Amino acid sequence: MKTRKPRAIKAWQGGEAWFELRDECGAFVATVATAQEATEYAEDIVFIETDEPRFLVRDEGGRGWCAERAYTEFTQEEREYREEGTDTDYAGNEIEFESFGEWLDSSDAGDEFQNSDDNYTVIRIN
Repeated sequence: MKTRKPRAIKAWQGGEAWFELRDECGAFVATVATAQEATEYAEDIVFIETDEPRFLVRDEGGRGWCAERAYTEFTQEEREYREEGTDTDYAGNEIEFESFGEWLDSSDAGDEFQNSDDNYTVIRIN
């Protein structure tokens, strides 16, 4: 019977790259900041690289510009942006809009974020 090795999967959270450690069964163990910390967990750990998320930033104000940016290129100030107001969740509860950083961390390819204050749209590419 073949035994699986522990894994360190590169993940993108909070504007940085991290490694999610998984045991031989695939259960989550911890999140660490460096590969060195991952090898301290297990010497025979398998590293799984993931591509850095990329985004298309498109002007919506008539200026006609468009740019591609990597996940880590967004500043902390940009990540903190939040539309004012509230939304309603599936249960009918009123909730505050998520911040741009929260959206970056949870988005999937094709998702869009509208910044109505600065009049641009961000679309996740990968």
